[in-house]
Amino acid sequence: MRPRNLYDNAVPCGSSVAIEALLRLAALTGEERWERQALTALRPMADLMGRHPTAFGRFLCALDFHVGPHAEVALIAPRRIEETSELAHEVFTRFLPNVVTAGMVNGHREAAAGIPLLESRLALDDKPTAYVCRNYTCELPVTDRAALAKQLDALPTR
Repeated sequence: MRPRNLYDNAVPCGSSVAIEALLRLAALTGEERWERQALTALRPMADLMGRHPTAFGRFLCALDFHVGPHAEVALIAPRRIEETSELAHEVFTRFLPNVVTAGMVNGHREAAAGIPLLESRLALDDKPTAYVCRNYTCELPVTDRAALAKQLDALPTR
């Protein structure tokens, strides 16, 4: 039997990664059941995280995602998802640990099914479009990288 290690070492603990993934899935889909499952697994770690924080880095990241402000970014392409590469580069080259990002091609409603962040989002003027949101309430959509950078700069950082 392979031993289970709760500590986050060079390779994070599988449980901590799973908890963070569930919290991100909850933010992406809006389904509370994923958050409940994540918190059920995270709560028993509270005492250990408090006493030995350096041993539980990934668990603490998951906790930070849960309690702190997080944001969502939707990237909508007019025809092919590759068209969002410039906007995606602006998002993914920043350190935004509490941001959930999703993308789709304009008009592919089946891709948006079950993902509130993507529902009712359209590419504007046949250009790749980004929506920066908090709790699914979005800023005005932007189509250029500089405007997206300005919106991302305004996101809360801790």
